[in-house]
Amino acid sequence: MRSGGGGTGQGRQTTGAPDHKGADQWAPRTGQGRQSSGPRAQVARRGTLLSRLAFLALLNNLILVYCETLLLRLTFLTLLSNCLTFSRFIFGLLDGYDLFARATFPYL
Repeated sequence: MRSGGGGTGQGRQTTGAPDHKGADQWAPRTGQGRQSSGPRAQVARRGTLLSRLAFLALLNNLILVYCETLLLRLTFLTLLSNCLTFSRFIFGLLDGYDLFARATFPYL
């Protein structure tokens, strides 16, 4: 894996991140990583929580807008259908009145 340095951990690596301290590449590193407590960690956690809440609020708004759009579309189609049904009803009455008038008064 390593070339040069005689296998002491000093030298150029062919794979992985550079190893500046001479330790093995896969050895656990101490003193590095996330801090689980302290003011910086609290600010970071608060930031991630706020970003998650903002994302959920945005997602919720998008879902609500989509549902409202569907509802408005359905309402419009229902109103249009009702208007067409009402116009058919009116024209049917007029046709019926016309047929009734022709049957009753054929000489008109």
